[in-house]
Amino acid sequence: MSILSFIRKLFATNSDDKINSVPTDNPSQETIRFSVSLDETPKIKRSPEEIAHNRKKMDRKGYRLNRNRLIWAIERHFVEYYTLSHADNIYDFRSSWERREDYVKTLSEFNPTKKDFFFAYRLIRIKCAKGECVDYEGEIPELTKNIINQVFNTDKEVLLDGLYDRMKIYWDEVLGTYKNDFSKKRRVDYLINRLNEEQKISLISEYPKIVNKINKLIEHYSSIML
Repeated sequence: MSILSFIRKLFATNSDDKINSVPTDNPSQETIRFSVSLDETPKIKRSPEEIAHNRKKMDRKGYRLNRNRLIWAIERHFVEYYTLSHADNIYDFRSSWERREDYVKTLSEFNPTKKDFFFAYRLIRIKCAKGECVDYEGEIPELTKNIINQVFNTDKEVLLDGLYDRMKIYWDEVLGTYKNDFSKKRRVDYLINRLNEEQKISLISEYPKIVNKINKLIEHYSSIML
């Protein structure tokens, strides 16, 4: 008996299944098609109590996921605010500000409470104490009502003002190390060109006070080589 004949005979013994032979171009071969009845497929029945329990379970899971997302967004906001408060160049500042806006958008979906902020803040301090907080280089400031309010009302102008204060300190120190006047002049020319370009950035141009501060920096560095 051939294998094909054996298989056909085996399935023919089951009255619930149907076997149809479809002829092919090759008379020595046949394509076998099976159709299985699904009438006896077992159905799972759950009591109303089980359904209610599963719904509560899914609700709790969704709550945990949303809460984790909320806490993560708060934590990332603190990280970016720290970066914005310590940046000494506009390019790092701009990247950090864009990331911060994404996190604030997420936070606005949840309307976080003061308790949420303190919980996230505590997690950051614990991570830093374990040496796992690579986003911070210094001590984390105490969480105050003012810091919480800054999440949705961050004063960009104040942060930019501080940025250019730090930038001046940095470049004054760098230029003070130059012994060669030619090399120093090249560095000053680079810095002045850079400041002129930064005035045109939309992030800055909307604040006349910051534009004026940059102009004063340009005057300051221009006078160095006189």
